[in-house]
Order: sequence, then C-alpha cells, then structure tokens
Amino acid sequence: MKLRDSLLVAAAAALVFGCNDASDSGGEQALVAKDMPPLEFEEIGKSESLTGQFNDDWFFAHDINFATLAIGRILVINATGDVLNYRGAIDAAQFSSFAQSAKRKELYVAETYYSRGTRGTRTDMVTIYDRDALKPVA
Repeated sequence: MKLRDSLLVAAAAALVFGCNDASDSGGEQALVAKDMPPLEFEEIGKSESLTGQFNDDWFFAHDINFATLAIGRILVINATGDVLNYRGAIDAAQFSSFAQSAKRKELYVAETYYSRGTRGTRTDMVTIYDRDALKPVA
C-alpha cells in the first residue's frame, strides 16, 4: 500500500511540476500555426449522392472497429488507380452481416443491439440502405 501511495504522489508531482509555461523556455512563446491564415468554415453534415457512380472497381469493406466493438461500419472504397478512395460508409453494429442486392439498389445489414451496450435485452434487426444515398430506407 505504501508503494502505491508513493507512486501516486510521484505521479502527481511530475504532473504539477512538469507543466511549464512556454515563457520559461528562453522567452519565446510557442504558437501553433503562427504564420498560417485562419481556416475556412466547413459545411457540417454534408452529404453527396453516389447515384450512377458505382462501377466494378468499387467494393465494400467491413470495418468491425475493434477499438469500439459495438460500433462498426461498412466502407465504400473505389479501387480504381493507384490510391484507394474512400467514397462513404454505412453504420453496422457489432459483428454485423452485410449483403448487396443483385437486382435492387439496396444494401442489407443484419445487426444485433443490446439495451445496455454489450449486455441486456437483445434486439436483432435487418437495416435496408439505399445504395446511392447510403441512408436507411427500412
């Protein structure tokens, strides 16, 4: 117990005394991007349609996102050329299943959700997405 307390005190002291003011280092104050112009405002929530853009070089990649297992995605990637281009994504729950319709412009995601994140009441569902808008339709 004493070792743990000593380590906590040492860590707290390192945090308190290790945080220097930038003016202590030779009188120069550190400024980030001092000579750069301000950034332009970006449109939030911008969404583009992929209507008519799908071709044989595009593919769907399932990102199960191990950092946050309950939140996964299906990525739309354009493999044309030397660089893979990210085109969009749809939500997919933990370890979901994905299928693309051969006859309709629809994407299907079979998902499982729990009322308390990773436990609780289980809800199984199939979400149908519009392939061009990447938005749920049913």
